[in-house]
Amino acid sequence: MTQNDRRLPVLTLEAGTAAGEVITLDGIPIATYLNLYYCIDLISPERAYELTWLGAWIAGGERPSPEQEQRLLGIIDAIYGRKLEEGWETPEDPIISCTYHMLRSHDMTRKQAARVASQLLGKTITTDTWRLRVDRWAANRNLPKVALRKRRRT
Repeated sequence: MTQNDRRLPVLTLEAGTAAGEVITLDGIPIATYLNLYYCIDLISPERAYELTWLGAWIAGGERPSPEQEQRLLGIIDAIYGRKLEEGWETPEDPIISCTYHMLRSHDMTRKQAARVASQLLGKTITTDTWRLRVDRWAANRNLPKVALRKRRRT
């Protein structure tokens, strides 16, 4: 398969948490984070940077400032670095990675992670199924397990 034959998925996240709540990873909405990853993977980090730079210019009405350019570079580098460090190979890997990191930092519950994965992958995934998938994925990469939050007794 050549690069031109690959289809770029466009992800949107409409639900998964409370109404109006935006799920973010590294300060970026998760669907945007994943779409940016797919651009990086499809066309290269350099071309993805140029596209984001152009988008920033169009959105802001003027050339991005040096600080904005550094932020864009930092975001691209962080996403690409995570891909290399964790060995993303399948279309599911970046989604698992996102939910894994958000679960580890307690920015998402297991139930939210399953709902997000269901929506992004376009199929129903139970909380237990996604939990096992995330745990297996982390173990295969020698990453720490996701610790469950301790429940408060009332």
